[in-house]
Amino acid sequence: MLEFFRGWKRKAGCVTLMVACVFMALWLRSLCLEDNIQIPSTASSRKLFVSKDGTLAWRAGRGYASRIRPLRWYSYQLRPETFEGLKCLRNDEWCVFNFSEYVDDESVGGANKEYQLRIYSVAYWSIVLPLTAVSAWLLLSKPRVKKVDSPIIPTGENA
Repeated sequence: MLEFFRGWKRKAGCVTLMVACVFMALWLRSLCLEDNIQIPSTASSRKLFVSKDGTLAWRAGRGYASRIRPLRWYSYQLRPETFEGLKCLRNDEWCVFNFSEYVDDESVGGANKEYQLRIYSVAYWSIVLPLTAVSAWLLLSKPRVKKVDSPIIPTGENA
C-alpha cells in the first residue's frame, strides 16, 4: 500500500483531493447557511468573506467611520440580500465570476462617495470541479518508470 504513495504526484493528488473536499463541504453548507468571516480592518473599512447560495465572495466596504473590527466568524440562516440605501454602479458577470460595486445614494451625484461596497464572487463549483479533475489526474496517472543504466559491455570489435 505504501508503494502507491511513492513520488510527489500521488502525495500532491491526495492534498488536492482534500482541498476539493473542504470546498465541497463549504459549497453544501452555503446552500442552507450564510457564513461570514470578518477580517481585521481599520475603523473606516470593512472586509469579509461571505459564503452563501453556492458562491464564495470577498466584500470590501469603505466609509462610515466606526470602531476597529476584530477577526470574527458568524453564521446564520439564509435571508434575501438587500442593499437598502445603496445604488448599484456596476454589476459585471463573466461566466462564474461576478463583480459588483455599490455607493451611498446621497453621494452618487457628487465627487464625495461616503460609502462604497465592492463585491467579488465566484461559484463554488468552479473551484471544486477543477480541483477534483487535477487530483484525479495526479492520483490515477501512471508513475514514471525509472530508467536503469545498464552496464557497458564491451563488444567483440572493440575488445
